[in-house]
Amino acid sequence: MNVARFNFSHGEHAGHKEVLDRLRKVAAGKGNYISYALDTKGPEIRTAMIKGGGTIDLKAGQEVIVVAVGPDQYTQWEGYVEEDTGR
Repeated sequence: MNVARFNFSHGEHAGHKEVLDRLRKVAAGKGNYISYALDTKGPEIRTAMIKGGGTIDLKAGQEVIVVAVGPDQYTQWEGYVEEDTGR
């Protein structure tokens, strides 16, 4: 093994550290070097379902407004507040 990849989108940091420590110990015991790729979690945008199961068609260059509604509203929101503006 030359590279160990850690996917930080899943699991806990403590669990990743345990695996990293074990890998380092095994590699040192064998006199090998291993590179570690830390795949960190990037920004996410989670969207709600559109009322009636509709879709949103976007065009290149179109402005998109993202509204943060919080966890309580996220589970209750159903489509646009203003149909004509998309807000």
